[in-house]
Amino acid sequence: MSVKDEFGKMNLERKHGLLMLERAGNFGHNCQIIQAKTGELILARRPDYDIFVSYKDFGPCPYCYGFMLKKNLWHHVNFTCPQKTVKSSSPGNVKISKKEVKGSSWALLAGAQLGPVMEGGELFKSQIIGKLKNDEIGELCKTDVIIVMFAQLLFEKCQRQKAEYVRCKMRELARLLHAMKKTSMEDILKPPLFDEMMTSIQLLCVSDQVEGLKQFGIPSLALKLGHSIRKCCNIIRGRALRLNDIKKSSEMQNFLTLMELEFNSRVSSTAVATLQRKKIAKQELLPLTSDLMKVNALLKEETKELITSGAIRCKFESYKRLQILTLAKITLFNKKRSAEASHMTLSQYATRPRWDDCSEELKGEYECSKHAIL
Repeated sequence: MSVKDEFGKMNLERKHGLLMLERAGNFGHNCQIIQAKTGELILARRPDYDIFVSYKDFGPCPYCYGFMLKKNLWHHVNFTCPQKTVKSSSPGNVKISKKEVKGSSWALLAGAQLGPVMEGGELFKSQIIGKLKNDEIGELCKTDVIIVMFAQLLFEKCQRQKAEYVRCKMRELARLLHAMKKTSMEDILKPPLFDEMMTSIQLLCVSDQVEGLKQFGIPSLALKLGHSIRKCCNIIRGRALRLNDIKKSSEMQNFLTLMELEFNSRVSSTAVATLQRKKIAKQELLPLTSDLMKVNALLKEETKELITSGAIRCKFESYKRLQILTLAKITLFNKKRSAEASHMTLSQYATRPRWDDCSEELKGEYECSKHAIL
């Protein structure tokens, strides 16, 4: 068989290669359109209905780079993506969650748009970089370009309300770098180092065996690292596509394929099983009514004493103490986590429901719960 016959017009491998080349070119064009916010996107799949949509409603497939509505990405990746079908050794058996597909698409597009180095804003520098600990892990966080890009994407998403969360995610990746004795995320995100990375993750999560069952001492860390590593891979892929580095893009795709095929069985399944066992074995002690009444009486007494003494007008410590007592009373009344009450703004308090204007049923239920605490 001649080379001409082997790669003729009807050859499936030739068709697939041309399709991937076409979508890679369309991906670069679409990134420029989204950055300029003017022009027409070239879509792999257009909406079936004629309604107004914005650029934000579309995203790329993390496997074949085809653009489509974000809500259709999950179905495309798991059932119709041509590149995933070729790469996967068992097509259709390994399903990817909607959250993972959305996160991978978001990271791929962001990495391609933002270029090789992202310019951090003053708010990001002051809230994230400036508040990192001055230790070896903190220095890795500040100097690694991929970790900084990853942190900036998270910071854009959650802003100042979760600055501590962003710093924790940075330190998790830096701890993995330190465990593998590397100085850059691009040095460890390589297929030949995949096994070494799995071993390092197990060491970080304190892997051991109890009664013949493998488990992690810190199971949640293993799951968090898996999500962060995938996003970092897609950030690098986005940069590689922007720089027309086909070799780097292919290397990241191969690493993601390994993550898809082996990470769940080697790390995630053990972490989830450990969490389930801990949840079953955990003892949940409910507070006694008499204890709640004592706490509430103490809060009321100390609050009244601070207000009547007038100390809050001249001493900052007294005012701070009144804030803590008020937050404790709201949390006790709400029976929720303290973070929910601490994030309440003045505008939300000013626009709260007026219970005097509500129906008799809701008013009666509110009065009962109010008297039960107060």
